[in-house]
Amino acid sequence: MALPNILEQFVSYNCLFTFSCASPAQLNSQSYRSGPLPNVIVSSGGRDGAARVQTAYGAPEYYIDNVSIANFVVPTKGTGSGPWSKLEFELFEPYSMGLFLQSCQAAAVNSGYKSYLDNAAYVLRLEFQGWTGPDSTMTVGPFNWLVRLMNANFTVNEAGSTYKIECFPYNHVALSQQMNKVFNDVKLVGKNSNEVLVDHPEFSLVSFLNKREAQLVNDNKKTYPDKYNIEFVGDNPYGRGPGNDLEFTPESQGGTEKPKRAGDIYDEASGKIIRGKMSINPKEKSLQFSQDTSITNIIDQVVLSTKEARDRATKEDLIDSQGRVTWWKTNVDVKLFDKQLDPKLKDYAKDITFRVQPYKIHHSAYLSPEGTSKGVAACKSAAQKEYNYIYTGLNTDIIKFTIDIKNMLFTAIDPNKVEDSGGVQNNSVNQSKSGPTMTSKQTAGAAAPSVGGNAAPAKFDMVTGNLPFKGGSGQTSTEQKIANEFYMAYLNSIGNQVNLDLEILGDPYFLPEVGYSNFHSESDDQVTENGTMNHEATDIWVVVNFRTPADPDAGAAAANFPGGYYFPEGQSPSPFSGLFKVTKVEARFKGNLFTQVVAGFRIPAQDQGGSGGGVFPTTTDKPEPDSGTYINNPGNAI
Repeated sequence: MALPNILEQFVSYNCLFTFSCASPAQLNSQSYRSGPLPNVIVSSGGRDGAARVQTAYGAPEYYIDNVSIANFVVPTKGTGSGPWSKLEFELFEPYSMGLFLQSCQAAAVNSGYKSYLDNAAYVLRLEFQGWTGPDSTMTVGPFNWLVRLMNANFTVNEAGSTYKIECFPYNHVALSQQMNKVFNDVKLVGKNSNEVLVDHPEFSLVSFLNKREAQLVNDNKKTYPDKYNIEFVGDNPYGRGPGNDLEFTPESQGGTEKPKRAGDIYDEASGKIIRGKMSINPKEKSLQFSQDTSITNIIDQVVLSTKEARDRATKEDLIDSQGRVTWWKTNVDVKLFDKQLDPKLKDYAKDITFRVQPYKIHHSAYLSPEGTSKGVAACKSAAQKEYNYIYTGLNTDIIKFTIDIKNMLFTAIDPNKVEDSGGVQNNSVNQSKSGPTMTSKQTAGAAAPSVGGNAAPAKFDMVTGNLPFKGGSGQTSTEQKIANEFYMAYLNSIGNQVNLDLEILGDPYFLPEVGYSNFHSESDDQVTENGTMNHEATDIWVVVNFRTPADPDAGAAAANFPGGYYFPEGQSPSPFSGLFKVTKVEARFKGNLFTQVVAGFRIPAQDQGGSGGGVFPTTTDKPEPDSGTYINNPGNAI
């Protein structure tokens, strides 16, 4: 195991939570990530007395429990290439009712917000403190999550009030219905992804979004405009490089291809291609998206239409030593213009940056039935966690183990297969159709800007890139169709033939902070600088080993296994052991007990073997009985 669970150093420890309000300046600078927190609302263990906000009744004591922090580690059909996380906890207010909301209001006002309902940012901080020996203590953390309140319901009885709090990462406000949609048809022009999304002074997506904000100010709908930007992060092959040209040839450059995607409609009169909610003019390399298309969806479709995306999906020499293809994820950063508190919206103007970040996904997401997964040994070496379970005698982490084996696995085939011929209209397939949208109820009475800029109660609806082919690049080559299918496989990577759920003792490695309000890692490896998983940059691996016992009858046991042992000598791990890809992680804190549920699936078509490709200890190589690796004869006492 490359990275041991640091909590194993404790003899005993406590999970200490702090809940406070962060000012716009703290949000922008990320200074909340270290040092004492001001405007504290809740602090476990009676800490931070001087920093607690005051109400008309002093600084009441509250208690946090039943905390759940859930993160989808991979892209899904529901989120597109974007993120999804949710935090929930219960808060107990003894003897009284409503004081917690008063504390939230006091903290929000002290931090510069109009009220706790008006997009105030809160910090949920976790620290592990405990004993490592008779006279030694240790603290692990802090871990910080910058969030916004989404829902706060409470019930009251004779003991006091119990609140059920729901939050989401603060930067995900940019994925709301109000901020992650184009509310008019939009025409984009350019020969490559940078021009179409950023650089074109008049017809880029950034230009369109910022013009819309300026118009809202001119129409007196808001006082200050939000600012939009799109950034290609780091060493990004989809950014400013030779591979970001859009993959269709306009007629003005001698191109004569007609549409080749099933469901495309070619308008002979106008020369435009109609695909779902988007129309394409090949003569000027323009793309037109209809209203209500999400910004993240537009970004994904433009990047998917590049030569780089086609090459990454089709060229084997671009697969790295771990069998990974460099794809992308679309994340978002949000900063507040702390001098621009809009009196009309009762909220700060925002600086919103959509980040197109390189993301390394294993090529087995689009593996042919006869193919073999590449780089499995290298992935096992890179994996930060290894779990041994069932008759290994090595388990120290797993509480509960569930494996779901789908022996008759059915993989749906896209009706728009790569060998389809072009120029045929088929309205029965590939139709644009609204998919399920992730929705979350906002705190009652919260105000948010509508399209017209009016302050009105609105629920928080996350708009995601979950409709991958509302846009495209017009002329579609065979290679581009493969890239499209790879993208669909990328979004469907949450299930497979061998699916796994592990309930384990809590491990801070699976408490990611990346993606929570502008905090990102520079690493493209499995682990970030603070020791947590780096699911923004790459697939996350775990190695799971377990053995399948035999239960022979007495005659067979006597004939084949004279020693009476359960396992054949030198037996390798079960064929269901091996490299697993993590898809979702949920951390749970209840009664000071920290556990996690890690979900994933086994990478298909991989060789058997443990993390090093070897076998488990056998009964021939007998260690001492108390070493935890010896499988004794049935009925013999150890």
